[in-house]
Amino acid sequence: MPNTTLLTFEDIEEIANIEGSDQRLADAAGQLVAAVDEGRLADPGDTSYALFGAAQLTWATGRPEDALTLCERSIEADKADPVQQGPALALRAVILVQLGRQDEGLAAFAELRPRLAVEHDAAEYLTAALVEIDQAELALEWLTEALVTGIDHIQSFVSMDDDPEPERAVTMLAVAQERHALRHHLGLPHDDLDELAEQLSDAADQDAGIELDEPVVLYWPQAEFAQLALRWPALAEDLADWDTYRARTERSMSHAAEYSAERITMVPGSVDAIAAFAEARGHQTVDREVLDEYIEEVEPDPDAMTWPPERNAPCWCGSGAKYKKCCLPRSR
Repeated sequence: MPNTTLLTFEDIEEIANIEGSDQRLADAAGQLVAAVDEGRLADPGDTSYALFGAAQLTWATGRPEDALTLCERSIEADKADPVQQGPALALRAVILVQLGRQDEGLAAFAELRPRLAVEHDAAEYLTAALVEIDQAELALEWLTEALVTGIDHIQSFVSMDDDPEPERAVTMLAVAQERHALRHHLGLPHDDLDELAEQLSDAADQDAGIELDEPVVLYWPQAEFAQLALRWPALAEDLADWDTYRARTERSMSHAAEYSAERITMVPGSVDAIAAFAEARGHQTVDREVLDEYIEEVEPDPDAMTWPPERNAPCWCGSGAKYKKCCLPRSR
C-alpha cells in the first residue's frame, strides 16, 4: 500500500535533524527524497528544504557525490528565491572542495561572499562552511571586511539613529556576532570590532516596550504601526522606525521564549481600541504607561497568536509572508 502521509515543515525539520548510525541517516534522507518525489509535502514550497535536509544527511554518511546531486536539486527548486538557496550553495561548495574540485569549490564560495552584506543568515552558514574545509582564517577575513564596510550602519544601530538601510544594520549585527564567535574559537584576543560586537549584543537586548516576564504582551502589526505614527508621533518615535521596531520585537520575543515556562500570548495593538481605552479613563494622550495599563486589563482573544509563531504561518508583523522568510531571521 503506497505511503500517503504528508510531511509538514516540522516533520521535515525533525527528520533532517535525526541522529544515529549511517544507515539511520540514509533511511531518513530516503524518506525526505521519497516525500518530494511522491508529492507528499504538505506545502510544496518546502521542496528545497526537504532536499537540502536529505543532502546534509547523505553527506554525513560519506556519500558526497549523491549529496552533491541532492544539493543541485535543492538549489534548482529554490531558483525563484535566491536567498533561500544560500545554505545549499554553501554545502555544494564544501562538497566540491572535498571531492578534490578545489578551484571550483573556492570559486563557488567567492560567489557567496557578497551575501554577507545583505542576508541575515549568510554569516552563519558561510562561516560554518569555510570552517568545515579548514578555511577559518578566510572566513575571518571576509567577515572583517564586511563589518568594516558596514560600520556606519552598525553605529546607527548602537546609537539608535535613523538608518536609511535598517535591514543592513540587522545583517551587520549577525556578521559582528559571527566574527566575534569565530575569533573566540580561534583563540584570538579581543579587538575593537569584538568590543563593538558586544555593544551590539547589548543593544539587541533592549526591548521594544515588551515586558519579558509577562505572559501577555502587546505588539504592533505593520498597518497599525503606521497609524500609530500618525496618531501619537512621540510614542512612535520612542519605538523607532518600522524595520527597527520589528527587528527588536523579534529578538526580544525570541529571548523571552527561551526563559518562559509557558507560551506567550500576543495581543495586536489597535490604535482605535487603545484611543478609546485612554479616553474612557481620562488620559489626554497615550504613552508607555497607558499601554502598560491597557495590556493589564485587556482580555486576549482565545484564538490570539502565541509565541513562537509557526514557521509556515503568516508572519506576526502583518507582511503576509511566511514567518520563516520574514521576521524569523531578524532574531539573529
